[in-house]
Amino acid sequence: MQITDEFKTMCLETAKQLQGSERRLFMARIVKSLGKGGQRRAAQAFGWSRDTIRLGMHELTSGFRCQDNLSGRGRKRAEEHFPHLLTDIRDIVDGQSQTDPTFATTRLFTRVSAAAVRRQLLTTKGYTDADLPTEETLRVKLNTLGYYPRRVQKSRPQKKIPETDAIFDELSHVHAEAAQDETVLRVSMDAKATVVIGPFSRGGTSRVEVHALDHDFCPEDKLTPFGISFPDHNENYLFFTSSVVTSDCMVDCLCDVWLRVHERFPHVTTLLINQDNGPENHSRRTQFMHRMAAFADTHHLTIHLAYYPPYHSKYNPIERVWGVLENYWNGSVLDSVDMVLNLASKMTWNGQHPVVTLVKKTYQTGVKLTQKAMAVLEQRFQRLLHLPKWFVKISPVSP
Repeated sequence: MQITDEFKTMCLETAKQLQGSERRLFMARIVKSLGKGGQRRAAQAFGWSRDTIRLGMHELTSGFRCQDNLSGRGRKRAEEHFPHLLTDIRDIVDGQSQTDPTFATTRLFTRVSAAAVRRQLLTTKGYTDADLPTEETLRVKLNTLGYYPRRVQKSRPQKKIPETDAIFDELSHVHAEAAQDETVLRVSMDAKATVVIGPFSRGGTSRVEVHALDHDFCPEDKLTPFGISFPDHNENYLFFTSSVVTSDCMVDCLCDVWLRVHERFPHVTTLLINQDNGPENHSRRTQFMHRMAAFADTHHLTIHLAYYPPYHSKYNPIERVWGVLENYWNGSVLDSVDMVLNLASKMTWNGQHPVVTLVKKTYQTGVKLTQKAMAVLEQRFQRLLHLPKWFVKISPVSP
């Protein structure tokens, strides 16, 4: 068979339009029609690979189609060579990452750079310098996990107390211990700014036309969100109250959550609770510590309070949930309590919806213990010597 210019053009254009097995079968049929020496002639005339031609001839004669594994070609990802790499990076960075203080984005800004992460992987995780990926690769992995190393003012706290670095070191230590101990359940608790109910503009964008007022005078109602999160299980419980979020309110919400989940965690004997050291829940607040001690006795749990330092509240994991919620309902008009609860329940955190509850109980402010009663209660607490305000253990007492 003679290979004319017209025949050559037809074969090349047809081969370009086909892919995979169909292309190889077409090439095999052309080679077969050329007769003896067809593979050599096709390779010279059309520039086709003889290996591809042989594979097509095999498919043509056997009737079996060879599956192309194009995604399996090239270099493998770093996590395929090191299965625990992403987990190790998250262990190093997560405790030193904060959400955006303005809730304008759901990104997590971290204090550590990719170079610092690589050094910590070498010193604490057992990697060797020859095997560990480069700094640029680790920077890409950080971004893939949602962490963004920043040196700008946005990710820096406004103020810093002398104990800040020591508090973060201790937090990293207790979090690492909790991750290795199945009897410890990590809990993150915090309240969000009060939400006013009414036809008021909250900014943001919406896919539908929304009419709202640009002032929030005389709101119809107010709701204060309080959240409890299990960071290691991607579970969130959101409470909304028109009352004040007091010490009693916080502990009542914690009791409600524990009654819901305690059967799923029969092995848990300790709750590691991360909080901000606020006025209603700091470790010197008499009513809060009284209620936490009673909670420990009732449920036979050891309570380990681990506070974040001042001006660093965005490092608390529950704050990331508030950031997602703010971005989710931003642009909507929160003109009723049902609208607030509905939007909060439809929000997703790592693919899971939170459990939303409306708290109808009214709480009184100013409830506290006498100094004498607090002195007796203080004997039960085990405070960390060099950080007594920030790390406290409360052991249960048998009746």
